[in-house]
Amino acid sequence: MGVENRIGPNGLMIVRKRVFEQNSKLALERIKKNADALSGKRVVLFSHLGFGDQIAIAPAVEAWSSRVDELVLLEAPSNLAKVSRLYSYLPNLTFAEVPSQTLREAEEISKNLNGRLVEGGRRVLQAAKACFPKFGLNRLLCVGLLCDPNEMETHRLKRRILDDYQESVPEEPFIFLDDRPGTSRRIPEKAINAIKNKGYKIVTNREGARLESQGALLEHAKELHLVVSAPACLALAANLGKKHRNLYSNRANFLRQDYKDWRHHLVADGQRIRPMDAIDSDSHLAALSRHWRPQTRHLWSEWKKHLMT
Repeated sequence: MGVENRIGPNGLMIVRKRVFEQNSKLALERIKKNADALSGKRVVLFSHLGFGDQIAIAPAVEAWSSRVDELVLLEAPSNLAKVSRLYSYLPNLTFAEVPSQTLREAEEISKNLNGRLVEGGRRVLQAAKACFPKFGLNRLLCVGLLCDPNEMETHRLKRRILDDYQESVPEEPFIFLDDRPGTSRRIPEKAINAIKNKGYKIVTNREGARLESQGALLEHAKELHLVVSAPACLALAANLGKKHRNLYSNRANFLRQDYKDWRHHLVADGQRIRPMDAIDSDSHLAALSRHWRPQTRHLWSEWKKHLMT
């Protein structure tokens, strides 16, 4: 028997309210600590550690880099080389591995480096979801790191991507396609056939290619058709692509609100799905925001005081 069946919908909402209030309290404590780090000379940044997540927080990385003497970005060992190449344009940015990928280890590393820890995931992210129900994941990750949610442009990253060594761009119009066939993220076959039938050259995400070398391809493609993976994260964060940009995901609200000039397609296992079948279709956070506006309003007003401007 599920929790809702045991305690009823009203009881479940009360439980969610208590969890939200506790998370909000802990999130505010973390946010204030993050803000205090602005007075330090060395800041250690700890967020979600997926490669795509590390691309998504580019606005926050750039903002912190411009405000402190030295910035240390904590990385999963498997992503260290890729992320360090991507952010090589920031001279005061260094990196450290977090093998266990835990907050406790991040705190130990920060202490050993004599730095101030800034942490934007976990409870901060959960509180941000309730406080900003219309934000997508990338904006939530950045606001957790005190980046102004209205300042999501990463002009320096885009310049770095397009000025670096690039794979040659076809002279004829082309479509850039990142499909990931054989995975649960794959684009439906019917959509793939429709893309191919347009008659344009198809350029795919070549296995083994360095991500940053594909920036010009993403920028100059006539159309982008991307599943949620590193090329999509780069195109989103650096605002690459002219027009007709398409993102395929199994989450209804994942990035839709952050990137409204993209066309968002709901898919899973090579099939189109309905919004109600998306994995983030649960609306209880939005319900919290509606029913307990005083709590979310207080959280937002406190949060806003500490955003970097």
